[in-house]
This record gives sequence, C-alpha cells and structure tokens, in this order.
Amino acid sequence: MDVQQKLDVRKAFKLRVHESNGNAFEDLFCDVMRASNKDFKKVKPQGRIGDRKNDGFIQSEGKYYQVYSPQSPIGNPTSATSKLEEDLEGLISYWGNEHNYEIKHFYFVFNDKYHGAYPEIYTTLNSLKNNYNLEVCDVFLSSELEDVFMELPEDSIASICGYYPKSEDIGFIDNSIVAEIVGYVSENYSGFSDSQTNEPPDFYNKIHFNKLGNSTAMHLNVGAYQVGYVEDYFRTNSKFSRQQSRDSLNTMYQHYLNSNNEEAAIASGLSESDIVFKKMVDEMSPANLSNRHRRDYERNIIAVMAFFFEACDIFEEPPEDYDAKVNEHA
Repeated sequence: MDVQQKLDVRKAFKLRVHESNGNAFEDLFCDVMRASNKDFKKVKPQGRIGDRKNDGFIQSEGKYYQVYSPQSPIGNPTSATSKLEEDLEGLISYWGNEHNYEIKHFYFVFNDKYHGAYPEIYTTLNSLKNNYNLEVCDVFLSSELEDVFMELPEDSIASICGYYPKSEDIGFIDNSIVAEIVGYVSENYSGFSDSQTNEPPDFYNKIHFNKLGNSTAMHLNVGAYQVGYVEDYFRTNSKFSRQQSRDSLNTMYQHYLNSNNEEAAIASGLSESDIVFKKMVDEMSPANLSNRHRRDYERNIIAVMAFFFEACDIFEEPPEDYDAKVNEHA
C-alpha cells in the first residue's frame, strides 16, 4: 500500500470512528481486533443478561475488553467512571469467580473520537487495578484502535473500510496530515500553549549551524512556545499520524534543500537555508488567503515546524560540541 492509499484509509477509518456510536463502534472495534488476532472472540449479548460485561476477549492472554461509545465523549466523566467500575465488577464476578476464566488485563475501550480521556478515567482504572490485583487495567482509545487498524493486512483494511482506494501519483509530498495538525492548532489556539509545561527548546546553536537568519529565528522561537498544541494533537492521535507527518516534512525539506536556492537567496538577501524555510511554509499554506488569515495560518504552520525542528527531523543537527558563540568570533 502506497502513502496515498494509507492516508485515504486512515481518513475513512477516522470517519467511521466519528460516525459510530454504541453498537456500531463496538462492531468496528471487534472487526479490527478479530482481523488483528485470530484468537480474539466477540461476545454476543444474550437476551436480558447481555454479554456479562465482556464485549470481547483473548482467553489465552487473559485480555478482556469492554466498549463504551457515547454520542458525545466530552461530557461529564462520571457516567464513564461509573460504567467502568460496574463493568469490571460484573466481568470478574461472572467470568472470573463463577467460571474460572483468568483475567489479567482489562481494557476500557473508549470511543473518545480523538479527544482523549478525562483524568478521572485514568485514576479510577488505576484504583481498580490495585483493588482486583490486575497486571493491566487501562483505557483503550480511538487512536490506539487506529494503530491496530493501520497494521492490518491490506485485504482486512479493505474489508473494514468498505472500499480499497486507488493508487494515485501524489508527487514528492502529501500534506494532508500536516494540514490536519495545523487545523487542530488553529481550532485550539488561545495564546501561548497552556500545555507548554517546560521552557521552550533553545534553538540558538541549531539556527546558527544551519545559517538561518534573524527573521526565521524569530519565527521558530515564537513557534517553540506553541508546540504544546502539536504535542496535544499527537497525544490523542495514532502513531501513524506522527510518523507520516514527520516523513512528509522531512521529504519536503530534502526536496527544497536539494533545489537551486542560490538565485532566490541573492535576490532577497536571505540565506539559502532561509529560502528553504520560506518554501516549506509556502508549500503548506493554502492559496488565496487574506493577509490576516495567512498570518494566522503561517503562525500555526511554524508551530508544527518548530516541533520537528527540535526533533531534528528538518534542518541539520549540529555536532554535540558545536558552540555557536565560539564560531561567531572565530
């Protein structure tokens, strides 16, 4: 499966997650898990007694799953915590105590629709883990189900998605996930990020080593104060989204780095590295934006770039002993 096909099936899967509530999400979860592990067994509800608090399990591994998929996942967490306490108590009472099934891992499968889970859910699960002496007692979010889904064989992905995307020639880059991250930052931006609990990274050596000018340095340093929004996005999305956005930006960087930037640098008075930076921002900016909207959108693009700049996925990492201040006066 090529990059575009993976991006297409990911979009299709996320749409399924957002549209699925109750039994529809439970069916989606069980389809993915069964395709991933042939030992996974779905439990069919039996009349008034239901599924005995067990939507699916892998008996050989002692893993049990109970699905919770409300229409809105961002309401009061009390209903979620009450349900998981009731579910685990019922699971252990019937499957464990009455029928001697070994229960080592319990997963509260929560269709959070990529919002994440409230702290109370985590703390409640931790208390229940200790109360019932479980090896694992944890929440299983939509992003984690996506990770399982993206690792499935192609025929299973096609079956679950309901279609198989056609291969397309996408050129050297696809920016759809990067645009999704920028959109997330735009929707949630309310000033410098509250999620930024530590001091922003010090880019001084790397900026100097890559011969980036003062204007680019200023933009990156401001972006560093907003990377908390990017971190928030990755906390509630799949590993695939992080890897693909990293690959997307790195490919874009390598493309422009190996382009002829000398003429543009001479004409503008900027360094060739500044030209690469500017071309990357332009590549990710939609056409026909007003000046005000372009300014806001570019600010959020640069927050994403600052995240990957720190990780050295774009631009070059200086040697460990590199000291910009020494080199300035050499």
